[in-house]
Amino acid sequence: MKRIEIGPKSLERMNYDAAVLYCFFLEHDSKRSWRLPTVEEYESGTPTIFSYCWYKDDPYASDPSKEQDWYVVPVRDLDDL
Repeated sequence: MKRIEIGPKSLERMNYDAAVLYCFFLEHDSKRSWRLPTVEEYESGTPTIFSYCWYKDDPYASDPSKEQDWYVVPVRDLDDL
């Protein structure tokens, strides 16, 4: 698995599309290139950090009947730097 850096959890809940944009435009500690975690990263992460958070290709994102607002924990790849 790639090495990742975990960013700060968002203070507010948002829908999936807003979560993707949040990561795209986030600058934290002068760092950019944030993204949503993959399902593997999400499932292997600390439950308290990733609880009620979006991950990439989350099935709730494509099912309007299950539309949710969740928090965002952005991650970035360290191996690509």
